[in-house]
Amino acid sequence: MDDGVRGIVEPGYEPVADVFRTFFAKGWDVGSAVSVYRFGHPVVRLTGGTRVGPEPNVAYDDRTIQLVASTTKCVESLVIAVLVDRGLLTYDDRIVDHWPEFAGGHAGKARVTVRQLMMHRAGLPVFDRKLSDDELFDLDARAQFLERQAQLPELFAVEPSGTSWKSQRPAPPQAYHAVSRGLYSSELVRRVDPRHRRLGLFFREEIAEPLGTDFWI
Repeated sequence: MDDGVRGIVEPGYEPVADVFRTFFAKGWDVGSAVSVYRFGHPVVRLTGGTRVGPEPNVAYDDRTIQLVASTTKCVESLVIAVLVDRGLLTYDDRIVDHWPEFAGGHAGKARVTVRQLMMHRAGLPVFDRKLSDDELFDLDARAQFLERQAQLPELFAVEPSGTSWKSQRPAPPQAYHAVSRGLYSSELVRRVDPRHRRLGLFFREEIAEPLGTDFWI
């Protein structure tokens, strides 16, 4: 291949490579990779383009660290699942059971369960302003910022008591907590974990390093 695309393509999967090359030919991407597995066997593994960074024209290869966004929510969910598995947390718990200040004086927030946060049903999909650098990098300041955030009541419904949450009819409101869920989850992890680790550190020490997974939060 002389177009900067490198890797393997098994017979029958050439169209995947053709589409991948199109991203660079049309300037839709700078550098990226694609892998396709069939029954656990790699049939396509390609890289192409260049990295974005201080050094120009460095090839994007299979060792390049790639920024991801919402796919981190799957990893975040694994951390919460580990805490549940260890009996430190349940999905039925209210967040205030572990983080009393979370409610910030808002009655609706005091009713939010761990399950509702993980299902984007906490009514907290947005912030009322941007976080400052101090609030973003100082964990205690960030927690206070999250505690002050008001819930959007039209995007929250209290889970019914005495019956399964699955039986709610109509289905409760749901709004994608694109940025907020990870920050709330991290603060919850910090309070539930006996060592008070933040989300990223807990994931690294309990999941990523034991499994040899090159993924960082």
